[in-house]
Amino acid sequence: MSFEDLIALFQEKTAGADGFGGKIRLDVEGEGGLLIDGNGDGVNISKSDEEADTTIALTMETLQGLMDGSLNPAMAFMGGKLSVGGNMGLAMKLQSMMGGD
Repeated sequence: MSFEDLIALFQEKTAGADGFGGKIRLDVEGEGGLLIDGNGDGVNISKSDEEADTTIALTMETLQGLMDGSLNPAMAFMGGKLSVGGNMGLAMKLQSMMGGD
């Protein structure tokens, strides 16, 4: 799956979602940033390295596992497969919005 495919998948999963009062940037190793902007009424997804309230650093393989449900977000965090900087509460909101436990 390409980075652009993942952006499209994020757009699909967040279509119609309410805003969550912040910005989250996924820093995907070798690909760049994916900005999830939840300020305002909805959620906007774009490829961007813009500053965010929360930054999650991970590999493409880890992101794919999180998106297809083969990798548990909490286990990925505890296992060092991703790191979170900034507002941890927003990361939890992302997990809920994406269908995580």
